[in-house]
Amino acid sequence: MPYPSQTWNREHRCEARTLHSTDRKSACTPEEALKKIDEGYVLGYHKAAKIAEIKLWAEMYGVSDLPDELARSLFITPFPSLQEALDHALDVKGNDAKVLFLLDGTMTVPISD
Repeated sequence: MPYPSQTWNREHRCEARTLHSTDRKSACTPEEALKKIDEGYVLGYHKAAKIAEIKLWAEMYGVSDLPDELARSLFITPFPSLQEALDHALDVKGNDAKVLFLLDGTMTVPISD
């Protein structure tokens, strides 16, 4: 398998980790990801660190071509369409929710007040 993944049980706990092709283990929580990055930073990990940091205070939904399992392993909840993601966010957070769209998510680092 060319990307990290993890399996989740009904309680949404990470049960097992598979090894990435470079023998790096994936993280089960954003906190664990930040700790792993802090322990052995490699150029490029800043993107993973930013995603994990954002996940500490926000939900991230993604509409992309990534396999759902891979998106979840990156702490992103996958949706088949932007409308479904938005509807879900408003259902969960209410009509006063703050929603940020990153149309070029891989090229953007959000900053929030």
